[in-house]
Amino acid sequence: MAKASERDRYEYGVCINRDRDGKPCPKCESKEVQKIRKGQDFICEECKDPMRKVPPPKSKTPLGMITGIAVAAIIVCGLVVYLLFFNSDKGKTPAPDTKSEVVQTVVAKDTVQTVAEDTIKKPEIPVKEKKVEKDNVGKVSAPSVVATKNATLDLGYATYTGDMKSGKANGTGRLVFKTRHAISAADPQNRMAERGDYLDGQFENNQFYSGKWFGSDGAQKGAIILQKSGIPSK
Repeated sequence: MAKASERDRYEYGVCINRDRDGKPCPKCESKEVQKIRKGQDFICEECKDPMRKVPPPKSKTPLGMITGIAVAAIIVCGLVVYLLFFNSDKGKTPAPDTKSEVVQTVVAKDTVQTVAEDTIKKPEIPVKEKKVEKDNVGKVSAPSVVATKNATLDLGYATYTGDMKSGKANGTGRLVFKTRHAISAADPQNRMAERGDYLDGQFENNQFYSGKWFGSDGAQKGAIILQKSGIPSK
């Protein structure tokens, strides 16, 4: 039986969390490709948010090294030819230039005329100052916030249906898990929901914080109340 390669045993992804506490996740900002073993949660190692799958990174091939060596060899050969060619002309005495005096005289005259023109003071043209409207000083436009009802949002590990605000789950809704995942980032017990489980209740910034937890068979697993202050903005 053939041994499974590393690309068969792992999945690769990049973090897409661009808004973590007001700034992007460091791994999202660096576009680092993360390697996750198949069967484990496909989430970012830094912010624990779902990632987007990408192809495995390409390994370095000997062809690139050979090309670099060839280019370096061409540059060295060109430098050697340049030094040999120009060094052969160093011992020769240059022929006298009969027109040098005439050229120097013409250049001197042109220099005198240029200096004379530069010393003439030109009248300064006043620049009109632009008026700044006082009404617009210090005003900052508020970001647009759009609220929707019964919207659907795909979070990767689950599908949310319910109230949304600013493109995130905010309000009353239902979260149906598509894979095994933590019920909420604010849960201190770090309880895990199985595939097919769902949460009914209140959400804030894509995180569940109050309501009921049901299994895939519809049986209630428990009632949950979490602290909203512990929910990070994602």
